[in-house]
Amino acid sequence: MMELIYQKWYFRRPELAERIMSLLMEGPGDPVALVGERRIGKTSHLLFELIPAAEKRGFATVYIDVYQHRAKPLAAINYALQEAIDDLEVPRSSAGRRLKTTVKKIAVGAASLELGEEPSRKRPDDPFLLVDWLLKVLVRTAKRPVLVLFDEVQELATVANGENVVSAIRSANAIPRVGFARC
Repeated sequence: MMELIYQKWYFRRPELAERIMSLLMEGPGDPVALVGERRIGKTSHLLFELIPAAEKRGFATVYIDVYQHRAKPLAAINYALQEAIDDLEVPRSSAGRRLKTTVKKIAVGAASLELGEEPSRKRPDDPFLLVDWLLKVLVRTAKRPVLVLFDEVQELATVANGENVVSAIRSANAIPRVGFARC
């Protein structure tokens, strides 16, 4: 695989990745924050070292870039969580997708039976409640510990309703089997 130019310029810190993973796995369960000046490699550390280290330990990882929708960071958060769920649920191959397609009508000769929707919890319309719902679906779907990584989380301090977004994330933080790293 060809290495991108910015990956060549990145200074690897495997010991830091290991210490962060140890803290997440064996520590008090609090979120971990990487704080530093711009352009020192925090995002690269998340992408190139922390995510692979977490996945090596069996975590399902979710990378959320709050900058993705600066006017509505909660939309970016919910989008990334939904994308992670889709990655777990939707098979990559077309044959796999066809095998996972729900059969709703069964016919034998002239007789047929049509099945309705399976019972499920209702997806909340409110985006602040949707964070919690998506995290719970993600944990159930992943069937393994989940590590959620927020990049540019400081942007929540500058947007309208930012405090409410933080509250939604913090209350979802109480979900077992979810770890948080913030950058």
